[in-house]
Amino acid sequence: MADSLSFLQDQKLLSESEEELVDLETAFSVDGFESELSRRSVCHLDVSNFGSDPALYVLEAFSEKYELKEGTLPDIRHISSSVLKSFVPKSSQDIIQKAVDLASWRSLGYKSSCEQEDKESNTPNPSVLFKSVKELLMENVEYVDLACPLFNQMLGGGLRCGTVTEISGESSSGKSQICLHTTAVNSLKGNPVIYLQTEGSFPLSRLEQILQARIDDQNEVVRSMDVVLIKKIHNFGHLQSVLENDIGAIIKDRGVKLVIIDSVTAVLRGEKDIENISERTDIVQRIGIKLQQLVMDLNFAALVVNQVSAAINFPGHTFGRDVVPSLGSLWSNYINTRLFLTKTDFIVGKGMVAGMLSDCSLRTLEIDFSSYLAEDFFNFVVTPSGITGIRITD
Repeated sequence: MADSLSFLQDQKLLSESEEELVDLETAFSVDGFESELSRRSVCHLDVSNFGSDPALYVLEAFSEKYELKEGTLPDIRHISSSVLKSFVPKSSQDIIQKAVDLASWRSLGYKSSCEQEDKESNTPNPSVLFKSVKELLMENVEYVDLACPLFNQMLGGGLRCGTVTEISGESSSGKSQICLHTTAVNSLKGNPVIYLQTEGSFPLSRLEQILQARIDDQNEVVRSMDVVLIKKIHNFGHLQSVLENDIGAIIKDRGVKLVIIDSVTAVLRGEKDIENISERTDIVQRIGIKLQQLVMDLNFAALVVNQVSAAINFPGHTFGRDVVPSLGSLWSNYINTRLFLTKTDFIVGKGMVAGMLSDCSLRTLEIDFSSYLAEDFFNFVVTPSGITGIRITD
């Protein structure tokens, strides 16, 4: 098919004074497109005489106009009826609907009826519907480094971007220590970290201690603390608002690869505004869905702290423990990896690990389940410089 924009211009259907381009980066979502298009006069096309397939002209012109990927027509992620109606206001609703239907078919890997040469054959495009093993192997999976070889090894390279990792465990087991360690080692590399604090005040002195134990230059310590973005979360409504309205723009602007929520349980447990179990379930579901959507769309790693509740032993669910992570099985559907932290009765002497100022309890972190990791564990101790892995041998 010929260049659609040139065709429209040749047919005097596109006014030069109305060729202002909309910035796709600032209007990527459908809602963004609609609001942007409503503020600007983009173009006014009369497509009634385009030929037998005017919907194809509309989609190709839309593709060229907004500089989408060369050779690829827009799919359902980029358009809606209102977007195309703003683009071609003189077209009929029937043409608009056909164009939307075509984009929907293309997003599923099929050709629409208006594109088929053989209408008896409508096979999907395998490259759209499926990925080959070669493509999967070539995908660039990013990890957030934890600066602890044993921890990185257990997780297959670190916290995997595009996933939600939960750490649960009893009080004082060291959940926040892992979060602060991960924050410190990444901020030292200049990588921005978003830290959503729901319980008490942020432990600033502990973060500073970890940084100072790892680097002597005070200016570097200050610079590292400057890339840690802290937000105090007051209740579940506030958390929802931050996830839905605030965090996405900051992640894009600063290139954030790590978001920590410490803890998700605090905004739900004992909340008086939650009237019944049904409302609580709905809130957990909305937070979980939004968090999964964010990590997948923006490709960052989410580290979420969960608390525990007492439980009766149920094989396969409590792992022989007398406590289980809070928020129930529904919340488990929205996390990719669950880590369970235990503070053991074993004591590691201060002379056994470099940097330890006193005897310290040995802690164990286990993978309870994961969508991409096998069950495993590693031992560590908490030190002034964060956490240090311990390899126990015979």
